[in-house]
Amino acid sequence: RHPVTTHGAAVLPDPRLFAGVVGQERAVARLEAAARHPVHAYLFHGPPGSGKRAAARGLAAALLCPDGGCGICNSCRRALAGTHPDLVVVERSGASLDVDDARQITARAQRRPLESSRQVLLVPDVHLALKAAPALLKTVEEPPPSTVFVLLADDLSPGLATIVSRCVQVPFAAVAPTVVEEWL
Repeated sequence: RHPVTTHGAAVLPDPRLFAGVVGQERAVARLEAAARHPVHAYLFHGPPGSGKRAAARGLAAALLCPDGGCGICNSCRRALAGTHPDLVVVERSGASLDVDDARQITARAQRRPLESSRQVLLVPDVHLALKAAPALLKTVEEPPPSTVFVLLADDLSPGLATIVSRCVQVPFAAVAPTVVEEWL
């Protein structure tokens, strides 16, 4: 069942999409609002283990769901599991994101969605893309209308300033061990 408002309408995206994101209430609130009015690129930044990847899958589920993030349909379940064909995760091929990785990201961004009205390109480790940043800039700045970027970075180096300026930033704080213990 969906959570309901006082008027009986479902609250979307469903909060269950972000159930795996611990101790990041402010970031989750921003992502819930973003899912209702998405833009072309988001940059989640914060320390490793802060929930960025789980949050990215939750946002992707909301963006790929035909109902706006119901949390229960096949599309939502596959996006949360990382198996939806329109959630494309582009991992780096070496120690850093290099120009070949940037070319792969650019080529993937041009692809049409297979099932949904849009595709979500999830790119972890963008903080390791200093040499590839110029090659990524144009695609992140002006992707096809059906492509949404979700970039993940542990930190924001000055070499990424231009890419950072083209994205909606969503900061993730370190999660206190007591919060994780309580959640477990």
